[in-house]
Amino acid sequence: MPSIGAYEADGSIYWIPGYTFAHSSTPVPPNGTTTAKPGCGLMWLGGYKASRHHLYVGTSAPAVDEADLDDAEFRGMFEGARNTYGFKKPLPSGTKVFWRVDAERDGAVVKGPVWQFTVK
Repeated sequence: MPSIGAYEADGSIYWIPGYTFAHSSTPVPPNGTTTAKPGCGLMWLGGYKASRHHLYVGTSAPAVDEADLDDAEFRGMFEGARNTYGFKKPLPSGTKVFWRVDAERDGAVVKGPVWQFTVK
């Protein structure tokens, strides 16, 4: 993979500095932004000592908030330090995306907050 500064292009781990809560935090794109690029991906700071994270993505805040592993909003399990997700194709301008990342540690799941962004 080609290097892009401190990171590898298409890498699955993106280092985000900051305090580590029990829940996931520090979303990228930032929560509430209205200038996300169509080709953006998702990144987050994982929960403290979490062994995996569960990602949920959708266009309805209540659906993402209430989603579980069997729902259409579920996008996958991210093992260990993996904290990046890429959309399969660019998002249309004006799309509002809601997403949540739950942290799993020792079999217990800490539900994350619902974040949102709008594609420019």
